[in-house]
Amino acid sequence: SVLFFFLFLSFLSFSFFFFFFFLHSLSTILLFSIATYNANVSLIGLLLIILIIGSHLYWQIKTLDIENKIDCSKKFLSNRLLGALIFAYFFSIQNFSINNQLN
Repeated sequence: SVLFFFLFLSFLSFSFFFFFFFLHSLSTILLFSIATYNANVSLIGLLLIILIIGSHLYWQIKTLDIENKIDCSKKFLSNRLLGALIFAYFFSIQNFSINNQLN
């Protein structure tokens, strides 16, 4: 009975962690979608940024081993790549929009 209680508590904390991570991922995708929409980007650009961010966050959630410190560190450091991709995406949008306004 006590063992079942502790197993249940560990399951709740584990599932709460993934639920929190899922909510964080959804809010990240939503906020970048709003930023892309406000930058007057086409629908293709909006879908592209959702695909990039969503696939990265999905990969992090599906492959995370919470007990492995090295794996957690790799997942955390992989956010640098995501940040670089997002920066390159918005930088290219800014350059293309300036070039289109000049022509």
